[in-house]
Amino acid sequence: MRIAIAAAALGLLLTPTIVQSQERLLLGGDTYAAGSSVTLSEPAGRDVAASGGSVDLTGRTAGDAMVGGMDVNVEAPVGRDLYAAGFSVSVAQPVGEDLTAAGFNIRVRPEVVVGGNARLLGGNVSVDGQVVGSLLAAGGTVTIGSVIGGDVRVSAGTLSFGPEARINGTLTYTAAKPIEIAPSVIPADRVHFVKREASSPSEMVDNAIGKPLRGFWPSFLSISFGFVVAVAFLTLLAAVLFALMPVTVEGLRRETESAPFRAIGIGVLALATLVGLIPVSAMSIIGIPLIPVVILTIVAAWIVGYLLGVYVLAWRIAQGFREMTPTNGNRVVVVALGLAAAAILNFVPVLGWLFNLALLLAGMGGIAARIMARLSRPAAPVAAEPALV
Repeated sequence: MRIAIAAAALGLLLTPTIVQSQERLLLGGDTYAAGSSVTLSEPAGRDVAASGGSVDLTGRTAGDAMVGGMDVNVEAPVGRDLYAAGFSVSVAQPVGEDLTAAGFNIRVRPEVVVGGNARLLGGNVSVDGQVVGSLLAAGGTVTIGSVIGGDVRVSAGTLSFGPEARINGTLTYTAAKPIEIAPSVIPADRVHFVKREASSPSEMVDNAIGKPLRGFWPSFLSISFGFVVAVAFLTLLAAVLFALMPVTVEGLRRETESAPFRAIGIGVLALATLVGLIPVSAMSIIGIPLIPVVILTIVAAWIVGYLLGVYVLAWRIAQGFREMTPTNGNRVVVVALGLAAAAILNFVPVLGWLFNLALLLAGMGGIAARIMARLSRPAAPVAAEPALV
């Protein structure tokens, strides 16, 4: 447990906060940038990789550009491929080869010429720039208002064409019903319509109920085997922790049991903090290499926190039936029974999941409270764990 606690504290202390200005790194001729607001105005001789709350690419990129953020604006030419993702993506300058973009709003502006193929996925997709190659687009609303040199494949709730639209290849579109397409856009003999089939009520019922029931027993056996393996592993881990640091574990149990609702509240904050460190780390160049450490910290804190929560409740219930001496053997048996009961409760819809979540939060809260207490007082010499009988 000491390793897990140290890892959790290390993750909280070392992971950087969101930078208010951008950080930039030149490595091997490539440009890397990250921050809450990123603007790259200097030309890049090779590739560019940038991420942030908003990303503005205003300097020419000779190679590939890979950009992601809430608002992405590409306002300078990209020599080769452009990969963009964000809530809003706007491309306003030529792309030498292929364009791949995903987001809620995607806009390819009139001054754009895509030298290769374009692949666009979004809620609202607007293609007003020329695409020399093929176009693959999917979205709630797709609007084509320019010349597409190759074939077009579209899946959309609403598909429309502007007055300057022209498709030199074939058009295959998937929609609920066919639409009228002007001959100036594409001749009718090069248009293929694919109807989007809605499932009938009987098919919906069969997919939701029939198929799961037909495979119920194998699935049940697989899930049961998984639970047995998980309970056995967690019990073994608990036995190791009881043997190595009985005093620490017992202290954590008493503190958590004395204020369970306070522990749950602290656990919510601790879990939110740990999970939030992932996107925070991704927005800083020096934080990106720490993402695996953060993930491992979350996993370790999750496992140890859940074990503590199960132990606290199971020991409290066991003491209600009979007075038990806190020997390692008794504790292992109680934890094993508690893990088995908690696993069975997972089969109860909603309530079972909430119950297990409460155990996790209580355990994580107890550990976090101990860390905060240790950090708030001067360090003392660490003594070896005495045996607890």
